[in-house]
Amino acid sequence: MVTLLICGTIFIWPVFTPIKFRKMHPLQASLYLFLSCIGCTILGILITFAPAGMFTSHMAGTNTEIISLIQNQWGITPNVDQEVGGLIMWVPACFIYVTYIMITLRRWYLVPEAEEAVAQSGISRE
Repeated sequence: MVTLLICGTIFIWPVFTPIKFRKMHPLQASLYLFLSCIGCTILGILITFAPAGMFTSHMAGTNTEIISLIQNQWGITPNVDQEVGGLIMWVPACFIYVTYIMITLRRWYLVPEAEEAVAQSGISRE
């Protein structure tokens, strides 16, 4: 879990870094996030529509009572688990990427208006 958070922070750092000269231009950041969304979508589609039972090795050596509960009581088969996992990687993950793309483009779009308003008021930003 910690490794995932560290890797995610390193991945998103060029887009949201507070260091101004290290920050990506909003159009570059949008392209960066869009390409990440495409990668996430392709992987999610592959997992969702992969043959049933392709990802069962993660269940080896685990608590059989938990697996029995999940499969028998809740009705979640390994195939359903695989499909839901792929859909979670596909849909919500891309929704997050698209949301950040929109936020980045909105901030970029609003910056000239804010600078123009400051220039018209005669207040220096320095």
